[in-house]
Amino acid sequence: MCAPVVHPDVMLLQRQCADMRGRIRAVVDEWHALSTVERPRLTALYDRYFGSIEREYQRLALDAAELFRRVELLSIKVARGERLTADMIDHVNRVVDKEYARFHQRLHQAFDMNSEQRNDAAVAGLDSVDDDELMKTYRILVKRLHPDAVGRDDTTDPMWQQVQEAYAARSTSTLRSLLSMLDADVSADASTQGWSIERLQREVGLLTSRLDMERRKLERLRASEPISIARDLEDPSWRSNHEHQLRSRLAAKQREYDETRKRYVEITGNTALPGRNPNRTAAEQQEAQDFMENTYFGAR
Repeated sequence: MCAPVVHPDVMLLQRQCADMRGRIRAVVDEWHALSTVERPRLTALYDRYFGSIEREYQRLALDAAELFRRVELLSIKVARGERLTADMIDHVNRVVDKEYARFHQRLHQAFDMNSEQRNDAAVAGLDSVDDDELMKTYRILVKRLHPDAVGRDDTTDPMWQQVQEAYAARSTSTLRSLLSMLDADVSADASTQGWSIERLQREVGLLTSRLDMERRKLERLRASEPISIARDLEDPSWRSNHEHQLRSRLAAKQREYDETRKRYVEITGNTALPGRNPNRTAAEQQEAQDFMENTYFGAR
């Protein structure tokens, strides 16, 4: 009995599918490596060189924004013809304290806490949307990687270990990355034997779209800091120039703060630091000051 003849177009489409899957896996692997290894390394390197300046700038930037908000609310009352009493000023400061409490907490979690404290705070403050995505992604990965599902008697598989570590750290982004890698693995293992030309053509279209999507995601990551400045961080001349730019920006922000502070004093006639609510405990006031002095946002 003669073996069935495979149409040349089928063989071509099968090769295209295999090639597309290999490319997808390569792109996903690079994205995962950049996201979970290179970005943390470069972030730590940047912080070593510029962390103290960035923290000072972010402290001052938050000070300036908070003070501007106080001046803004007080100015509105003055424009309405209201007389600013001590109680009214205190009330405005209470309102602004509340508005900015979340920003102070984020600063505190990012830079003042150790990893265990940060994790406990993240778990306590996690909103339901983030929690739902975290749990959904984790459950998908567990179902597909659990030793019982894959026929192993232990849990030494590297990806399984990464999943558990990412879940313990409440890192939804890392779990998404691991799921992308797993999807690429499954795609690479898929067999197209016996598929019709029409089904193969649809698969090529789907894989082409997936490859384009993964490439765009990778390019966005490559273009983002600190990955985009990886070579610059190794250049002493660039570091010196960047430090000068940061210090210039810091000086400009200080001038902005001083001008706003002057306006605050003019409106209130109060030379005391704004936002130091006399009804807050000394510990609360010190905690707020610590947030400002020891932390900074990565965003500018």
